Amino acid sequence: MMRRWMAAVLALIMVLGLAACSREAAAPDAPDSSAEGPADTGGQTGGTSGDTSGETPDGGTSGSGGTSGSGETSDGGETAPDDSGETVTTPDTGTSAHVVLSVTAHDAERTDAAGNLLLQENLREAAVTMPGSAAASINEALAGRYQRRVEEAADLLTTTQELQAEAASTGLPFSGYALTDRVEAGRLDNAVVSVVFTSIDATGGAHGNMAVEAMTFDAVTGTQLTLDNLTGDRNALRLAVAAAAEAQVAANPELYYPNAADQAGSLLEECTWALTDEGLTVYCDPYYLAPYAAGVVRVTVGYEDLEGLLNPRWFPEAAAADGTMTARLDESGAAAGQAAAHTVADEGGSVLVATADGAVHGVCIRRVSSSDGNTWYAGELLLAVDGLADGESVAVTAMLPDAMTNLMVTWETADGTVCQGFFQSGKDGSVFLQPLETVVF
Repeated sequence: MMRRWMAAVLALIMVLGLAACSREAAAPDAPDSSAEGPADTGGQTGGTSGDTSGETPDGGTSGSGGTSGSGETSDGGETAPDDSGETVTTPDTGTSAHVVLSVTAHDAERTDAAGNLLLQENLREAAVTMPGSAAASINEALAGRYQRRVEEAADLLTTTQELQAEAASTGLPFSGYALTDRVEAGRLDNAVVSVVFTSIDATGGAHGNMAVEAMTFDAVTGTQLTLDNLTGDRNALRLAVAAAAEAQVAANPELYYPNAADQAGSLLEECTWALTDEGLTVYCDPYYLAPYAAGVVRVTVGYEDLEGLLNPRWFPEAAAADGTMTARLDESGAAAGQAAAHTVADEGGSVLVATADGAVHGVCIRRVSSSDGNTWYAGELLLAVDGLADGESVAVTAMLPDAMTNLMVTWETADGTVCQGFFQSGKDGSVFLQPLETVVF
């Protein structure tokens, strides 16, 4: 009798335990659709990171922070994409208390059967996580932009195959083409999400063809904004942009074409634009106002000059910006799932955690490089977060080299952008942040 009674008790405990597990599995945190907006082991962590100019173990060219795919097709033709060659940025799939922009790198080398380079692809895919229901529409638009670039790459690959065949028959060299994308966060908050893409397509000229595409979204509805959404007086807004451009040209006329000021009136309609933290920014491709060497020319009308011109809905709220950040190495890797956002810069790397000490605004994780340790050059964006409250963190899985860092965290203050690099102690292997005094963006 006692044995039967104990067996019954044990069976009841097991049933209750299984029921509890079932309830827990069936009730994950769901997005709040009613929300309208966001609220030392050798002195090296994880090994040596990739670089855009470095070589992969199989002799291919790596993208920034990732190795390129080079898997061969069964018919011995051009190579197919190799997912193992992608730098994967993994956004949090649940509801985030923050607006987070993640960038995924898709790097691949396309070669012919003889191994000759046809096309180097360094494409970038952007996605957001945020409170509310707008993320789905925003991500659909962002995915559409990436898919368009994939189709352009496919068309260009066909062209390069024809050019390579022609080169083989004539004996003239063909060195291959390249498509390269970069992503920047324009503005991330509970009113506006804006993302800026720069494409550089090297198709045989003296330099790549550079073009900018900016996309600005309503953070509540997810719809992409047009000029008519911004203002009820397009002509007045156009004149404000023209005045800002004319002043910019007059301040440094040697940087622009002699007739650059005459083009100022067409910028708002002819060039791409975004709402940024600073104001309404118009991006002019090379040759529009200045030579190619000037790069992309940016003309910004600050929010203080947009009073009465811009729909009040699009003005940003004042953001807390009085904090700082610290970093540590998380050997367990558990912090990746606990952070406000996490990105994977290097597969197989270690988890580095940057934590806010006080409130910080506009936090970004990006690549950085230097040849002398004095002047640093900002590399591509990996992750952007609208801000962090005191004690909140962002995490990145990365490989830090032995000497100079290849990774930095930035945030915005009233005095400008703070740039600090991730470094590792040669004594105990601990990770810390160190200011990078001169950073070129």
